Amino acid sequence: MILWQDDPPSRHSSSSAIDLIFRINCQRLPVDHANALATAILALAPWLTETPYAAVQPIHVAGSQNGWERPLDGGSDDLLLSKRTRLTIRLASEQSPRLRDALCGQTIAIAGNELMIESARERSLQAFSTLLARNVCYHALRDHSDEQQFSDAVVENCNALGFQPTKLLCGLQQQLAGSRRKVLTRSVLLAEVPPIHSLQLQQHGLGDERLMGFGMLIPNKDIAAVNADSAER
Repeated sequence: MILWQDDPPSRHSSSSAIDLIFRINCQRLPVDHANALATAILALAPWLTETPYAAVQPIHVAGSQNGWERPLDGGSDDLLLSKRTRLTIRLASEQSPRLRDALCGQTIAIAGNELMIESARERSLQAFSTLLARNVCYHALRDHSDEQQFSDAVVENCNALGFQPTKLLCGLQQQLAGSRRKVLTRSVLLAEVPPIHSLQLQQHGLGDERLMGFGMLIPNKDIAAVNADSAER
């Protein structure tokens, strides 16, 4: 579904959440690793389950590099990580020092692959007008294959945060491992989001399985990237 209307301007606001960006050392990970990554992180920092805005972003790499093509999401192939690949965790800013202490210097295992967590830096959330969540799921949907139901759930979710979306694009459905069972997700792109709502949406995210990074909104340049991403699946 594509919803595209004019959007009125809004005012700026500050954010209570930040992204903590970790340098990592890891050669490869399964494409479908969100649940395994979140489980390993929570083993070191179980208090994240009680921390506002907490979300462990699944690691995403470029679509192609040195002749290598990124495997499709939900597939059984591995991602090849570079030295520039980072691990991003969103959380309340006051909990940043605690998470650094819990994770820096640790090595975790993801499906038999070692991932060393090194230094970290903070990055403030910025009020970008175009936001992308690569995977969003709503467990309460009666028919997960119904794109209209999914789009309505996104709109209702946004309304609960005080925002009425006017430019919304949902991607194709895919199945990924969840914390308890396989879950069905879609990508979501929101455009022309006013600054105050941009920060609120990034703080709270969309849908369920938030600790796995599902529903975690990140800046996106334009609609073309989502169209390309959807076409690959």
